Amino acid sequence: MNTNQKISSKAVTFAQELGPKRLAIIAGVAAVLLVLIVAVFSGDEEIDTSAMATFDVRQGPLTISVDESGTIANRDQVMVKNEVEGR
Repeated sequence: MNTNQKISSKAVTFAQELGPKRLAIIAGVAAVLLVLIVAVFSGDEEIDTSAMATFDVRQGPLTISVDESGTIANRDQVMVKNEVEGR
C-alpha cells in the first residue's frame, strides 16, 4: 500500500466512525465558514464607478421614439386574467 492509499483508507475509516449525521454537520459548518471567509475578504474592494456609464434619473413622462419603419409583433403572448370572483 502506498502513502495515498493509506491516507485514503484512514479518511474512510474516520468518516465511517463519525457517522453520516455528524459528517453532514461537519461538512455544513465547513461550507458556511468557507462562504463567510470569502465574503469577508472579497468585500473590502471599492468599485471605481468613474469609468461606468451613469445617468441621472428623474420622474416624468417616458417618451419613446422609433426611427425605423415596419411592423411590430410581440414575441411572447401573456394572458392576464382576474382569478378573483365577485366585484
